[in-house]
Amino acid sequence: MSRVNPLLVEAWRGLGAAGPAQAAGLNYLVIQALVLFVWWPKDELVHILAAEAPPATLLAMVVAHGLALAYYNLRAGAEELLLPGQQSLRDWAFGTPLGAPRVLSGYLQGQLLQSLYSMLLAAPLLAIAFAVGGVGWQALTWCLAAALAQALCYRLLGAILTLALSGHATVAFFAGRAGLVLGYGASAALFPAASHLMLSAHLLKDTELFMPPGDWPPALVFLLVHALLAAGLAATLLRILSALVRARDRGDAPA
Repeated sequence: MSRVNPLLVEAWRGLGAAGPAQAAGLNYLVIQALVLFVWWPKDELVHILAAEAPPATLLAMVVAHGLALAYYNLRAGAEELLLPGQQSLRDWAFGTPLGAPRVLSGYLQGQLLQSLYSMLLAAPLLAIAFAVGGVGWQALTWCLAAALAQALCYRLLGAILTLALSGHATVAFFAGRAGLVLGYGASAALFPAASHLMLSAHLLKDTELFMPPGDWPPALVFLLVHALLAAGLAATLLRILSALVRARDRGDAPA
């Protein structure tokens, strides 16, 4: 049990390797660079820094980064970015002697590693936007932490849909995209404190945001909501993995 989880090892080896994951990551970086270019202020920098109302460059970059990270993790959870030779989550549960909790643990560790790596690649762009953002580093840190929490939920959603809808790849594909669209749209409209877009606007542009009872900090509410959501999704994924492990132990044919 003290050995490094093999799913984490596989995720580590996949960082930067040529394949669909690298291509997708580069595409998302290009999109973020275009967002930075489009939202880069057109006035002279000295006037920007002296202005009471800073430009929306940092907000645009943070929103673009959060959306790119969420979409990347949704696709990764749906196993659209597997490298040649990498095992699917079903293969880990059914084709190895690992127990379901160990498979899930390694999967979550690998997800965190890949998300932090994606954030590291985007760090130069975020730093450039932060230079003209006119906010403290604490606000940016909360926004990035919220993006990580959101990405975890979409990774779990993608994995659950892929396993639960095995044999119905097209349905799983569109269900995942619908979940992303509804997640962004419904949260912004119905519960802004659970929306990464609205939370970022609140922290970076001082936009009014719905405050929950007791005036809890919106960033804390966001993280609590997504922690509960991630826990529920992780429990669902664990049940699916456990069923696969039980079928493996009985010697059943893979579904």
